[in-house]
Amino acid sequence: MLKGKRLLAWCSLCVTVIVSAPSAWSEELIFTYWNEALEPFAIRSNNKLVGGMVKDIGDELAERANLKPKYIELPTKRVAIMVTSGEAHVSCLTNPKWEEKPDNYHWSSVLFEGTDNYLIRLEDVNTLNSVADFEGKRIGTYNGYVYNQEIMSLFAEGKAESVPVGSLATGMRLVEMGRLDTVIDFGAIIEYEIKKQGLENKLAIATVDADVFGLHCSYSLKMPYDAEMLDNHLLDMKKEGFFEQLQARYR
Repeated sequence: MLKGKRLLAWCSLCVTVIVSAPSAWSEELIFTYWNEALEPFAIRSNNKLVGGMVKDIGDELAERANLKPKYIELPTKRVAIMVTSGEAHVSCLTNPKWEEKPDNYHWSSVLFEGTDNYLIRLEDVNTLNSVADFEGKRIGTYNGYVYNQEIMSLFAEGKAESVPVGSLATGMRLVEMGRLDTVIDFGAIIEYEIKKQGLENKLAIATVDADVFGLHCSYSLKMPYDAEMLDNHLLDMKKEGFFEQLQARYR
């Protein structure tokens, strides 16, 4: 998917570090998360970030950098502007191909792999095992987002119907009711929601991935912190199994 999808979801799924004033730069990493970020990326209570991948990564990275983490929720469109200008420092759980101008950022190595997946009815698990199996199906999609080329080709050639849905919650209801055959979203979010809603006996994730991508952190080229220092902390976290534990925590 292109950037819009990421900003909606991860974006399911993105972490951005900003500083409120130059005097705070040597003390705080202020992480912003998208208004649209869903669980398990951002878990809220009383309009406050209390958990999720965003907070777990931010807390750990800030501690290793001897900085104090702070979290601010921002509208989607403000984030890219702030990162590029240097007001925002770091955005995690993102990918260069989702950015219009990826050269505007310094990119970390891959933290871990993410996937887009097909949410389907449990009864269809044995019949939907490839992209070709979705020919003739009604596929829930999000307006304005571009999916991988195989899926886009199905839509362009009229081999599958793209049905706009406003949210994963809506898509899940329509799939369960049989009004959609599938909806595509971040695999981590789908898996989390199926478990949270106790729908394991009704819904499942298809064995074929809709897309596979590496998840990185990107840094502003104008940030006052050393990108290599943050890179090294992230590499240490990866070597120590932090990201494997992170994924397992929210399954």
